[in-house]
Amino acid sequence: MYHAVRTVVGLLVFSEEGRLVDVLRYEKPEEVLDEPELTREEAEFLQRLGEEVRCEGVHVFPGMGGELFRSRVREVLEELGIEEGEYRRRVRACAIALSRRRLRRALGSRDMMVKQLVSALEELEEVQNLLTSRLREWYFLHFPEAAGLEELPELVARYGSRENMRGVEGVGALAEASAGAGLERGDIEVMRSFASSILELRTLREELKRRLEEVLLQHAPNLCHLAGAPIAGRLISAAGSLERLARMPGSRIQVLGAEKALFRHLAKGAKPPKHGYIYQHPFVKGAPRRERGRRARALAAKLAIAARADAYGGRFIADELERRLKKGNEA
Repeated sequence: MYHAVRTVVGLLVFSEEGRLVDVLRYEKPEEVLDEPELTREEAEFLQRLGEEVRCEGVHVFPGMGGELFRSRVREVLEELGIEEGEYRRRVRACAIALSRRRLRRALGSRDMMVKQLVSALEELEEVQNLLTSRLREWYFLHFPEAAGLEELPELVARYGSRENMRGVEGVGALAEASAGAGLERGDIEVMRSFASSILELRTLREELKRRLEEVLLQHAPNLCHLAGAPIAGRLISAAGSLERLARMPGSRIQVLGAEKALFRHLAKGAKPPKHGYIYQHPFVKGAPRRERGRRARALAAKLAIAARADAYGGRFIADELERRLKKGNEA
């Protein structure tokens, strides 16, 4: 039995007694050490030895091959004609190269894009709500009767003063009898510009929503189909990545987004949360209050399965999961 181990100097093969049998030197060790499986060249090299070889990759520790190498590093380096200083330089250079490669890979992952899109959407919503609230208070001076209307930003951006709204259906009568103060033209124009900015933010938010859905349909189709893009994005963002979400049990997914309530439960004995982000799903939100906890558990269990199918290359099963969810609710 031989034991092989990957190192920065090459693939080293040791006998049971710890003798260095052979070595496959690497031209670019960082490229080989970053791969979890044996390369074709490594596999052919080990086959030529004619003995059974147990090979531990760089990610396995301790591993017999690694133990044999670490127990006699200086002797092995001397056999290979490599000075200790040169070996340390290679280790440092390889560590830096691996870190850069993995950082570049992490930054380019779809999970990072999902997290950024989700954060941008949440911040845009917060800013949009804040600016809309400011517009309502501001326009109240001129047309208090219309300040509570949902479509106020559209009305202000299009018509400006209340005088221009007298013929508009739904607000014309209010404009005729308004008790608000008259404003100068410059004040009205500033408010119109302010309202237009709010509408532009709304348009941008819709564009980001569409892009988030596009990314998720490619990256996590089962999760996106079952939960909807906004909820799926928040779950992946809260978990840190799709793979981390896939490793979570349904009970953990159920309360993602309810960390504050969970902390109050653990610290002060308050009631535990029944749901987090998944409360926004129609299956949970539309249920009677007494049914929400049960539905949240059922939905979270199916979302856990969907996340695993997406993370580990499974087939599209969201339709089947949705059918089971509805069937379980009817039972």
